[in-house]
Amino acid sequence: MLRPNIVRRALPGGTGRATWLARYGKAAIMSIPEHLPPDQTMAVYRHHERLYRLALLVAGAPKAAAALVESAYRRLPAGLPAEQVEASLIRGLLGSRALRRRRGVAPPADLSRTTLDRDHAAALLQVLAALPPPARLCVGLAYLVGSTPTDSAAMLGDTVGDCNIAELLAGFRISAARVLELVPAEAQPAALARVERWADGRADADEQLAIRRDLLAQPELRAIRDGLLATRELLPRAIPALFAAAPPLDLTERLLKLARPRPARLPLISARRAQALLVLGVLLLAAAIVVLPSLAARPRPPAATAGSASPRDLVEAAIHRFDRPALTQGILHEIYRVDQGGRAGLLIERWYDYAAPNRLAIRITEEGTQSPPLLQISSDGRSQAQFRYNHTYDFGDESVDIQLSEAEAQAIMPLLRSQPIASAFTRNSSAPSDPGPLFLAQARAAGVSLLGNTSLLGRPAVLLTYQTNRPPQPQSQPLDQPARVVLTIDTQTYALLEVSVIAAGQGEGASQNPIRAQLFEVLPADSAAPFTLAPEPGVARRIGVTSIHFPFIDSTQQLTLEDAAQRMPNQLFAPLALPDTHMRGVAIKNGGSDSADDIVLLYEGEFQNVIVLPNFAPNDSQELGAEQVAGEFRYRLVRRASFEGSLIAQVYRPGAPEQSLGLILNDDLATDDERQARLAAMIESLTLVNDQSLPALRRTFQPPGTAGGT
Repeated sequence: MLRPNIVRRALPGGTGRATWLARYGKAAIMSIPEHLPPDQTMAVYRHHERLYRLALLVAGAPKAAAALVESAYRRLPAGLPAEQVEASLIRGLLGSRALRRRRGVAPPADLSRTTLDRDHAAALLQVLAALPPPARLCVGLAYLVGSTPTDSAAMLGDTVGDCNIAELLAGFRISAARVLELVPAEAQPAALARVERWADGRADADEQLAIRRDLLAQPELRAIRDGLLATRELLPRAIPALFAAAPPLDLTERLLKLARPRPARLPLISARRAQALLVLGVLLLAAAIVVLPSLAARPRPPAATAGSASPRDLVEAAIHRFDRPALTQGILHEIYRVDQGGRAGLLIERWYDYAAPNRLAIRITEEGTQSPPLLQISSDGRSQAQFRYNHTYDFGDESVDIQLSEAEAQAIMPLLRSQPIASAFTRNSSAPSDPGPLFLAQARAAGVSLLGNTSLLGRPAVLLTYQTNRPPQPQSQPLDQPARVVLTIDTQTYALLEVSVIAAGQGEGASQNPIRAQLFEVLPADSAAPFTLAPEPGVARRIGVTSIHFPFIDSTQQLTLEDAAQRMPNQLFAPLALPDTHMRGVAIKNGGSDSADDIVLLYEGEFQNVIVLPNFAPNDSQELGAEQVAGEFRYRLVRRASFEGSLIAQVYRPGAPEQSLGLILNDDLATDDERQARLAAMIESLTLVNDQSLPALRRTFQPPGTAGGT
């Protein structure tokens, strides 16, 4: 058997390859390391960061730690249940040649989070350096993972020999207390061990009673107790801070490459046989040159399954999982946790009936509270839509139950199922929303690639990845280095089950899960689901819906497009070229005003919304961009950082810049360039609302008084 590095040196070709083949013949076998099974690729993203920190404590140096982690992943058995993966990886840290010699432990460059000065940090690291690797790993499990001695013993088994982990940790704490100067320098080892055993809860009843009595009588014993208790409080902060480095990006990339299928063994053949195979290969190549062009000319069937679809097709399927569903029967029930960047997480629960009339229920609650839901939306798909708010966030002014005709209930279903949408005109930017579509849109624009297969919540899924300098909410600020984003997509429904964001570089950045499914199931069609909310006091009732984003707007505020044009003769403009031809347009008296020119045109789509303000003048605090041209109109963008995914334009004719209108485009799934192009196309298509343009414009607008059959 040959060493792999020798084999790789001999294989490139030419004389070296021929000589090597002739010398060793067909009995020689090239040894290739085991590759990581594709179904466990997610183990890289879920465990490699914490594993690297453990390895850094065990090995003492970044390069050796990276070698330990890579070795552990290479040894990971195929088909291991998800709950056993991390334990197997941790055990794998002790099975590498990198641990054959004991290493020191280098202090981090920044000690500000350790609560230690440099001398004390170096002294503590020397205590760790004096321990053998298995003992270091036990310390790491205690302070980096939070394992109890019992848990660590069950995880490591015989890899730590006859070591008593509880006593090992006690000895480490005593040594740490000494070098950190938290206990008297003259304290005797027996006294330290006695008090530590008591503090650890390992003393029997008689010993506990004796120690309490001695603590009352002996001040020096009380000093030992106070020092050891202070050590117990300090180490859970100091140890994680000392080993807070993120794994190198090249390590992450090497681990991901292990997931690519490779043959485990490559048989080597004799030189004579190699020549024969070479001749056969030339003949096959010649045949391919003749045959393949005709095969390539034949039409190929479109990709129909997750296994054969391209990464971009998978993202498109995830974006359109409701308007182009993979299922036609069954009730989807899903619960997602959405991280809010330092605030309490959100739980978004959704029920959706795949069969007509596509009933829907959405419920948003704040994690860890017993408060009423922040938002509830439900529709039976036939006669009503219901909205409930608790006003913790700026969702709406009042809860409302709306009576609808069946045609109207079906028309608004695409708008309902996209809730809670990320942007909605001037809605408070802190209002809860589902960032999942934003990650999918960014993946589509960034050139997403396929990682492999996995499973989550017992469901088969695919892993996709891309890089970005600015992940969508809640990480809204640009990053110093590109982050790797990993999407987990269900292969049956194309639902986005999880988003992982892994920061690049050597800093202290930690992987984040902005979105993670906590429950995901497809239930039988006859399953009970909350598609109708019970009546509640104080809930307003309406006939007909004016706006989905602002359902509290009374339908009496809605106008026909003809009425709106009559109120503003030769002044009202509307776009003919909308971002989506299926958008739903309404004309509204703004705020219920009776002013003849106080009109708003509102267009709502599944992920796109447009508002036209016939009279618009930016205030002094709003910065305007350079003048741009779109057909016969000129426009300037209003720069407002709080409008993520939005463009606001002041539009005017060259001869009358003082008579300007406002045009707002919210387009959650578009790139910046796409938004710019769509806004310009809308401005260029602006047409005066009059008798000539009304037939073309009227098709988009919903007339008032159609709901509920009235």
